[in-house]
Amino acid sequence: MHTAVAATNPGLDLAGNALRWLAPGFVFLIVAVWGFGPIDKARVLYPVYGVNVGDLLFMVFLLAWLGALAFRGRVALAVPEPHLRLFLAFQLAFAGWALLSTLVNGIRYSGPVLDLFGALRLFFYAAVVVFVARWSARHGATGIATAFCAGTLLSGALNLYRQFLDPVSALVAGLPQLQDRNPSGAMFAAVILYAGLLVLEHRPIRALCFAGGALFLSAFTFSKGAWLMALVAATALFVLLGVRTLRRRGAYAVKAIVLVLVVAGLAGVYQGREVIGALVEAKIAAVRGDAQEGLVDVARLGQVLSSLDIAMEHPLLGVGESRWQAENAANREWLGSWYLENDNPHNGVMAILSMMGFPALFAFLAAGTVPFVTLYRFLPGGTVARYAVVLSMAGVFFVSANLMLHVYTQYYFWLFAGLSMGLYTRFRGTRRVLAAAAGDAS
Repeated sequence: MHTAVAATNPGLDLAGNALRWLAPGFVFLIVAVWGFGPIDKARVLYPVYGVNVGDLLFMVFLLAWLGALAFRGRVALAVPEPHLRLFLAFQLAFAGWALLSTLVNGIRYSGPVLDLFGALRLFFYAAVVVFVARWSARHGATGIATAFCAGTLLSGALNLYRQFLDPVSALVAGLPQLQDRNPSGAMFAAVILYAGLLVLEHRPIRALCFAGGALFLSAFTFSKGAWLMALVAATALFVLLGVRTLRRRGAYAVKAIVLVLVVAGLAGVYQGREVIGALVEAKIAAVRGDAQEGLVDVARLGQVLSSLDIAMEHPLLGVGESRWQAENAANREWLGSWYLENDNPHNGVMAILSMMGFPALFAFLAAGTVPFVTLYRFLPGGTVARYAVVLSMAGVFFVSANLMLHVYTQYYFWLFAGLSMGLYTRFRGTRRVLAAAAGDAS
């Protein structure tokens, strides 16, 4: 019935064609806003509590897309890919347990209603992953990866420019330091990983340009964690370049850009060797200090221990987001100089464990494993090269998860998961077509 209506209604046909023509640009805009927003200090893209402009645009686009499919009599919600179904099962289990934990702890401790927003948002991320996976399976990862990289680098460049102009900005060795160093560093490292996906889609020059910009901006974080994530991500990128591009004849432009990046990186390390040495010495000395004196490493260790204690006392449902600060304060006496008052542990793994319980952490880790297993199955190269790429990419998110909550509260991991699973579907389909063509030819 829907098919007949669509076939005889010129208005619906026109609307469907317009949506099809405008969709790539609209998706590009949405993802660019997602990349720009998290490290935008002006917060102009968050008109509603915790809601990005990109979120609103995505919901409008998703409703229009589902409506267009419904009028054509097509099933829009089916997920036939086994790997995507597996991920979705774990992700919905994670989101559902987070919601249950929030409701129970909200009643137990009279928590604010806004705590529900964080749990419901995990369902929203599930929809984002499925959409990105289906989109990239059909259209490739180039558009979405390019949009995210462009948005993130533009936001980072604007923040750096503001720091240059701000007379009271923090300076390190006479250079401005980006605010929100670790979140910014995680986003820049994600750009390098997305550049690796662009290499898989035969866009090496674009990938190197994005990676170069991300490495440049990462230098201004002056954060050991951010630098570590950037270097690990660059390892994955250069392995992919070596397997996919550099060993081919020709590709002189790509080889020249790689050479420039390597020389620039070595020159930057040599030029900033004194600053790097001072930061390393401070890292070593930090474990012997006091959290109240502002030593971040001591505070992080204290918050990990406090989170583990909270999780052991509340293993199933945790204590909820709003209650964590009070539970952490209750551990002040035995933590001693390692105690630091805070409203969260600044550690994604410990946050899930202590706020939502062990089942939520298991579901999150299981969901997070699926994209990397899927990625391994279609990467080019031998076993060693594929393990190097997958472990490096997973290492970036592992470091990020142990520095902040953003790995599950922002988009960079969820988009990566969707692109990885979508590319697997796309490459597997291409291989089937080539195999069938080879069979016909023989």
